[in-house]
Amino acid sequence: MIPINALMHAANRYLDAHAETMGFHGILGGDRNVTIAVRGHGSRDARPIAAHMDECRAGTDLRTADVVDAALAARDDLAWWAPYAEDAPAGAGFFANAAVTTLAGEGAPFASDAGRAGLFYVRAGVEYAPHAHAPREIYAILSGRARYWNEATGWREAGAGDVILTPEHSWHAMKTGSDPVLILWAWTGEGMTIRPHFRDDTGALPPEETK
Repeated sequence: MIPINALMHAANRYLDAHAETMGFHGILGGDRNVTIAVRGHGSRDARPIAAHMDECRAGTDLRTADVVDAALAARDDLAWWAPYAEDAPAGAGFFANAAVTTLAGEGAPFASDAGRAGLFYVRAGVEYAPHAHAPREIYAILSGRARYWNEATGWREAGAGDVILTPEHSWHAMKTGSDPVLILWAWTGEGMTIRPHFRDDTGALPPEETK
């Protein structure tokens, strides 16, 4: 099977097998967009960042290893891009160490009327500043561990096999520690083509709770 098709099937099976992803099922079930090129919409080509993605093999578990293997096999056939301009307040280390690709949705390799979905790779020691967007979102963690923040729930840690749900228009953030993370993300709802916006111009993360 063509690597990008195998990735699509593996990712679709993973989402559809988890109750936590209910409401996002079917996003990855569309037909191949054979008439368009695989392309991204970001500020620059992030393939040099994605080239380090082999480091994610060590952070998988039995639930996610097949999807990670499929992602690595298809990596060079995907358009990896930086989602923000270099001067955006995206967080410490983000611009040089994060890469996104879209698998399904407008301008993606596969069609979808249900939403958008793709992969998000973030290397170790990176902060993703508080931001919000109109669509509902899930992060299905495929590899690694990271800290996630949402304005309603505060900080939590999640790793391979966990699913993070973010409601519409909710401020949320992330930081990686000593592990890189690979995330299968999906959006559904309104405002699919509108870029996320940051909470402020500092890029600072919310403080950790103290006991």
